[in-house]
Amino acid sequence: MPVMTGKDSKGCYSRWGGHGKKYYYKCGDSAARERAKRKAGKQGQAAHAHGYKSSQYSTGFTGDVPTVGGDKNVNKSK
Repeated sequence: MPVMTGKDSKGCYSRWGGHGKKYYYKCGDSAARERAKRKAGKQGQAAHAHGYKSSQYSTGFTGDVPTVGGDKNVNKSK
């Protein structure tokens, strides 16, 4: 998961993906934002080091869509 930045009622923050701890920083302070992003990135490294494995649902669409009924509706040459 990527490090994401956002803003809520408490202020600006960086966090690892959509589930990580929010690291708050002063909005508009680019140095503080970079420090917060670095901390969030370290959280992601620690999660992976302890066995976190991303799923297709957390990383986005893979393009593999199961078909209903298997391959019964596929054109077959006679």
